[in-house]
Amino acid sequence: MKKVNSLILMVVLSVAKIYAQCPPETPLGSTINTFDWRATTFELHLKILTPPGYLLINETSPFHVTNYSTQPNTFHLAVHPGEANDYEPSDGWELLFKNFGTQSNPVANPSFGLYDRYASKMRIFVWANDPTGIFQSAKIRLLQPIGGFSKYSSVMEHANSPMNAVEEFDKSQITVHVSNVYTTQNGTWLMFEYVAAYDPCTCYHSTGMQYSPILFSVANLDFKITGSSISEPIVENGETNTASDLDFAAAFSTIQAAIKKGYKAYSENTKMGEDFLKLVNSPNPPAAGQAGFKLPRILKLLPQGAFISNVLEFLMSGEKQASGAKPAAYHSKYEFVGNGTVTSESMQGQITHYTPGSVPTGGGLGTPAPLVPTYNNILGTINLTEVPKVSKHFSQEILGGGFSVFVKNTTVYKLSEPLKYAFNEASGLPFDPSGVRAAIFFVPNLAAPGLIGGVPPELIANPDGTWRTPYLPLDALDNYAITLKVWFAVGQSGSQFFQFNQVIDENKITIEFVNTFLEGQANETFYAARYKAKVVSVANPIPANPYYFIPENLTIRDPQDGQTYIAWNSITIEDGNNLLPTENIFFYATQIIFLVNTPAALLPYMNGNSLDFNLYPLGGIGVNFNPKFFNTFNGLQPPIVPIPPQTSGQIGTFCETKYHPTVQLLANSDEDQLDPENAQIDFKVTVSPSPFSDLLSVNVSIAFDTSCNIELLNVAGNRVQNIADIQLYIGENNARIGTSDLNSGMYFLVVTVGNQRVVKKVVKL
Repeated sequence: MKKVNSLILMVVLSVAKIYAQCPPETPLGSTINTFDWRATTFELHLKILTPPGYLLINETSPFHVTNYSTQPNTFHLAVHPGEANDYEPSDGWELLFKNFGTQSNPVANPSFGLYDRYASKMRIFVWANDPTGIFQSAKIRLLQPIGGFSKYSSVMEHANSPMNAVEEFDKSQITVHVSNVYTTQNGTWLMFEYVAAYDPCTCYHSTGMQYSPILFSVANLDFKITGSSISEPIVENGETNTASDLDFAAAFSTIQAAIKKGYKAYSENTKMGEDFLKLVNSPNPPAAGQAGFKLPRILKLLPQGAFISNVLEFLMSGEKQASGAKPAAYHSKYEFVGNGTVTSESMQGQITHYTPGSVPTGGGLGTPAPLVPTYNNILGTINLTEVPKVSKHFSQEILGGGFSVFVKNTTVYKLSEPLKYAFNEASGLPFDPSGVRAAIFFVPNLAAPGLIGGVPPELIANPDGTWRTPYLPLDALDNYAITLKVWFAVGQSGSQFFQFNQVIDENKITIEFVNTFLEGQANETFYAARYKAKVVSVANPIPANPYYFIPENLTIRDPQDGQTYIAWNSITIEDGNNLLPTENIFFYATQIIFLVNTPAALLPYMNGNSLDFNLYPLGGIGVNFNPKFFNTFNGLQPPIVPIPPQTSGQIGTFCETKYHPTVQLLANSDEDQLDPENAQIDFKVTVSPSPFSDLLSVNVSIAFDTSCNIELLNVAGNRVQNIADIQLYIGENNARIGTSDLNSGMYFLVVTVGNQRVVKKVVKL
């Protein structure tokens, strides 16, 4: 059975050990000898916490569960009649770690981790059991630990979309959460799944990975605080100072604004007034920035508590005395009504190990010591090493005069150099650089005036509103120039001149890098990742595009065989979801759509012979074709040479000169700020209904204004729906996703806020 995997997706270095390209540490396929995860049952040595004790159980493997209601998180991995399994060593699966405890050293939460070196996919399994019965939900969190480590690897870079090349990967503490369903029926297998990014410099430093299984329960909170008094500032130390009053009004307006965004403010609150009076009239008022710590604990539950603190800070801070008069008290007259949730969490232990392939010393995490994973080769398959750079060539032509001046701005974008990428030989995948493709994506500003002709002829309009080049071999893409022309009518004063960057958002130019790996005869892994690019201005003459005539969605009859139709650089869509690039596919058709004469630009490559092309229908499969790229065509040698991955020596030079893995500390290097628990963004996601049919409702609850991305992935990890840049406001937010075009089955809903994600499993009927 054919299986398709998908990977959709500052300091001078102190090098501990020097390699060119990091060598493999573990023989491929050998980890099954350490632990056979294909067994039907596992022997778990459980540590009972309350009351203290020990229990030995034989638990069904997550790959062999038969009941969705008791094991909802792993049921989709179980082997069902007529289906291929997805855990065999022959499919690339290796053992990262296993800790089921022993009789002398039992564990509260047995766990094991697997890694698919073909698809770069990690799966972490944790057995969770709550005898108290108070928890209803669970999640597993992945981050790179800070304690003891001063370096990060780019292994978690796939959490960013678009992602960064290894040269500028994200060194902040990315946190990924995967939500699980939790049942109290004799324990539940929790599962974390994530795609690792390839970092070719992993073996140069000590870095770690940490998984935290967490059980939690959520309870509703409704409250009302009432009282009576009069709202007015009372001033001491002189007459009322206008500047002081304005400062006070500004500080108080923030709390009023917060209340209006989801909480009702009325007129009574004796307790609040008492708190203000007590703090303001204290003989030892708190220092600036400390007033919030004196609030009653109930305010800690309110999202507007921080704004109240700001008001108190103004009232109490000695800094405000410099403005003149200082309010001595504040009587409040309003009623506070609010609602929200209170979350109780229980950390079920932590699993920490060195990043596979990294230097296994210097972690300094204490007890338990970081683990050296059983599979100790570098994770990932392929990655861009250096940031893609897009050169910008600009020219301007002014026509006319007097009161009607016309300005034509012409800007050409193209890659300034071929893309640089690295391939992980330790993955065991065969690699052919001729299969690598890439495309440049642009985000247009369609409201900008003056764009001539709409979508430029070199680009293709996508359904999401972006424009892109065809997917081309890297050498061809390096020479593929995109010309955008804009006309402006300018008055005599020149007041109506517009900058050209209004048409294209140069901060959102990205590169999509794709490749297909073949695993033996039956399996293939498709890699596709979107990368951030940088625009660099150059003064060189505007370049021509030798490939401007490359069409898409065309098939062309082979002049040597009237029944064979060759598609070059094609994109084939399988099952409606999996996007798989193929090459040299042969198609058969009988009906000619229309005849196209040889473009003049092709004539130099045709040995002086013109050739006409017959175009045929292809059932919606998009292809690109250019005779220049065939191995032989009327004796023509191909000018396109596949660009290979970086050599071992080039990778070594990159890791020693351009690789910067030092952790980026947050402001003031505050230890509290570095605490991952304190640093994480607090937002909740609920989905209904599940199972769903044609519509999925997503509810996001958050304590501040921001934006988020929502993606829907199939079980193979392919993105089937994407909603970007959704504005979120403090409180409850709802988005509805139409799903009528999706097939029945299990999907993953991914909500991303900042660097953190929540993943929900959903099922379509």
